[in-house]
Amino acid sequence: MAAVKQDAIPADLINLTDDAKVQKRILQQGIGENKPSKFGCVKIHLDSYKYKSGAKFDSTMDHGVPMTVELSLGQVVDGLERALLTMTVGEEAEVLCSYQYAYGEEGQYPLVPRKCKIKFHVKMLAMWDKVDTPRDRLDLAIAKKAEGTGYLNKGYHVEALHAYIAGRSVLLDLWACLPEELDESKALTLALSLNMSMCHMKMEQWKEAQPILHYVLKRDPWNVKAYYRLGQIAMKTEEYEEAIQCIKTGLSDWSKDAEEPTLVVQMGLALEKEKERALKNKTQVYRRMFN
Repeated sequence: MAAVKQDAIPADLINLTDDAKVQKRILQQGIGENKPSKFGCVKIHLDSYKYKSGAKFDSTMDHGVPMTVELSLGQVVDGLERALLTMTVGEEAEVLCSYQYAYGEEGQYPLVPRKCKIKFHVKMLAMWDKVDTPRDRLDLAIAKKAEGTGYLNKGYHVEALHAYIAGRSVLLDLWACLPEELDESKALTLALSLNMSMCHMKMEQWKEAQPILHYVLKRDPWNVKAYYRLGQIAMKTEEYEEAIQCIKTGLSDWSKDAEEPTLVVQMGLALEKEKERALKNKTQVYRRMFN
């Protein structure tokens, strides 16, 4: 058997530069074939390691907040940006960058020493193009909503969530527009928010879904879906009182022009029954303990 040369490249490594100083290994294939545009935006999770020691020096996962990157602005090192341009939504990859494509000869004191090769573990959560006009921003939000629903229907809950977040993010400061565009923006923001809550609920992230639903109710106090989903969460968490009070407050001032609150009333009654049942069960448990 022939000896393996020291500079041989493992079969699963992809060279992203002619000098082979930026390489990528796909750890999980993404969804579809769309890749970021050169001047677009991406949202990623990123772990950063010193290659030789394996020591981690930064992590968005540890911080609990994904990183948004505007490409072609130098917000990340060159090697990582080259890799991001090759990725699809949902893809996870390991990216190896020689110091020339990372932090250079000087490194980044005190975290990165001189001439340090870097390994990144990156997951592509979402991507979108930068847009300026109100109409373009509305169209982008509509496209991200459709994209998210496509992911959700296929069971890709994380990818769906971040598509909805991206769509909502381009609308949150949309004010300088026509009245009809503002109305469309408000309706889209509510729809995207409700879809975000659904993603969290699919993943049983009840605490993450609750503030999104309260956000919806602040902007649409008679939103039947928001009340109903808060009730569903209360059923799962057995935290009935807050949901019951929220429903009572909403029903006390229900607009005649809003959707009929039949489902909200039914959910309120169901929560009252579940609260009584849970209290009865706890009482029985205590009696057994002390008898």
